[in-house]
Amino acid sequence: SKGYRGWLGWLFSIPLVLYLGKISYGLYLYHYVVRLFIDEAMFAFAGEYSLYVRALAWGLATVGCAMISWRLLEKPINSLKGRFQLGTGGAGAAIRTAN
Repeated sequence: SKGYRGWLGWLFSIPLVLYLGKISYGLYLYHYVVRLFIDEAMFAFAGEYSLYVRALAWGLATVGCAMISWRLLEKPINSLKGRFQLGTGGAGAAIRTAN
């Protein structure tokens, strides 16, 4: 959100938008998997609105999975970044631990 001005800067500074950006990789990973586990037949009760109810359920379930993934997997792994130092030998260099 830094560096953007006007309505775009305002949009990118909204806490919800920032949080969705933080968990966006999880959203990308889990959106299709969630669709596999939530059966379309479960939404027959909604009649003509079943498409909207289904999309809302899929969206909420995807956000929930991404939140859990961020908290239990991604955040702990990201916290390890400071413990490792990239080698200077190019793309194939080994990762050395910092002492």
